[in-house]
Amino acid sequence: MKTRTSLGCAVLFLLPFCAVGVVTAGLAIREALRGNAKQAGFLAVFAVAFGGMGFGLLGAAIAGSKRAQQTDSLKLQFPAEPWRWREDWATGQIRSAPYQGALFLGFFALVWNAVSWPVVFVLEKEWQKGNHAVLLALLFPLIGIGLIIAAARAFVQWRKFGVSVLELTTTPAAVGGQLVGILRTRAPLAARDGLQLRLSCVNRVTTGSGKNRSTSEHIRWQEEQHILKDRDAPLFFRLPADAEPSSPESSDNCIVWRLEAKAAVPGVDYHATFDVPVFRVTGSPAPQADTAASFRLEPKVYEPPRDSRITFDRYATGGPTFHFPAARNPGAAVSLTAFTLLWTGAIGLQLHFKAPLVFPIVTGLFDLLFVVILAQLWFASARVVVTQAGVTVTKRLLGWERTRTIAKADLAEIKLYIGMQSGNTPYYDIRLRLANGRVVTAAGSIRDKRHAEWIVDQMCDCLTGRA
Repeated sequence: MKTRTSLGCAVLFLLPFCAVGVVTAGLAIREALRGNAKQAGFLAVFAVAFGGMGFGLLGAAIAGSKRAQQTDSLKLQFPAEPWRWREDWATGQIRSAPYQGALFLGFFALVWNAVSWPVVFVLEKEWQKGNHAVLLALLFPLIGIGLIIAAARAFVQWRKFGVSVLELTTTPAAVGGQLVGILRTRAPLAARDGLQLRLSCVNRVTTGSGKNRSTSEHIRWQEEQHILKDRDAPLFFRLPADAEPSSPESSDNCIVWRLEAKAAVPGVDYHATFDVPVFRVTGSPAPQADTAASFRLEPKVYEPPRDSRITFDRYATGGPTFHFPAARNPGAAVSLTAFTLLWTGAIGLQLHFKAPLVFPIVTGLFDLLFVVILAQLWFASARVVVTQAGVTVTKRLLGWERTRTIAKADLAEIKLYIGMQSGNTPYYDIRLRLANGRVVTAAGSIRDKRHAEWIVDQMCDCLTGRA
């Protein structure tokens, strides 16, 4: 009943778009028959935009309604096995869907340009009236050009690589067990640096309602591998025992396990994503042999990256010392600096055009937050000295310095956590959990997870005297 009601609401909402598309298409044909090519082309763009939106989304709503009915039936049949509610999860044959992104970008670019480009026709008149601020309206057609380029790139990628298939041996993958399978591509990728695989546990949160709805993703766990094979590539990931399982259904707060595959190839690069099933299963997961070990590019004995600015002096005066300098992540710092400058420019525009005071105030508060984060990225440094007696953490920021010493008896463990996140890239913090339950961050913003794990191992060895 709920599915039918949702479908009915979708139909009522989309029928006006379909009607506008049909009527506008008729008007475009009439103008074309009259020989008015310019007006016919203008109307045709609107016909395709509104008609495409209406009929396209209507078809998607009907297909979604059918899938929802099938899922409801599977829920009744397998109430305790949610991975059977999706056909691809149940069979272990998960396909990438490059066409979805390409079609969405293409349609969005079409609608955006149909709405934004008519403004160009009124620019000259407004400019002659002395309204020079109207040039800001050119930003929207420029964004439209960028969307066209992105859509074209997505279509080329779709045509070049087609659909990839992830064949899972573990269906589902068990929390605390392994994710095992083979990634099959339509043709060899001829990747220069092999295939990069990234498995992420993502907490997807949707807030607000109506036009104010927004979705954010927070990475809970992530692991990366590089495979020296670009077709029929084996994959093997060990999953943490404390990980959260996949959410069987989409909701405003759900867990998604996502596998991304990337490869740098001549022309458009390869990229595919797969939603994989990870659930808690009855009994302990049976250990399996690592079938991908011989194909990995990572060395068996890890060594810190040579270009890393983080240093470790095992024989420093006072004890083994880890130094985390300021500006150790210049890429993230430069990106956020550029974004902050644009954000600050938006405040200037709001003040210039005398927007209601509440807008520059709210925007300014966010701008202040960005400045604080930038100060941390550019100027914050830390020095951590670890001996068998304990840990001494010294932090510096713009001339301010604070030192804290924690005795070994008061220290429960040294552990790694995801701290800052930039897009799909997590940065790791090293935290000291004390015996009284409190947590002290020794150092943060470490981009390379394996490097961060190596640092934690070295700290533990120094603390126990094994180093």
